[in-house]
Amino acid sequence: MKTIWKEKLEIVDVQHVLIPFESEILTVQIQNGEPYIWFMCDEKRLKNRKEICIYGTGHPVSDNIGRYIGTFQLYDLGLVFHVFEGD
Repeated sequence: MKTIWKEKLEIVDVQHVLIPFESEILTVQIQNGEPYIWFMCDEKRLKNRKEICIYGTGHPVSDNIGRYIGTFQLYDLGLVFHVFEGD
């Protein structure tokens, strides 16, 4: 049976998060002022390192950008970030 889980993201260019194999990343959003990704998974599966890339608006973007997950805003700082799942 699949369930939906979340992982907190750091605001860095590239990071790795541990999520179960064959998870489907659903969205990125702000919760309590912090960015998170939500994913649907079988929690009994072994975990896999997923590369997550975050680009600020106006910043250079990699040629191998990966799959777009979503955009989040930090309203108190006036910043907008765009999140991609790397290869």
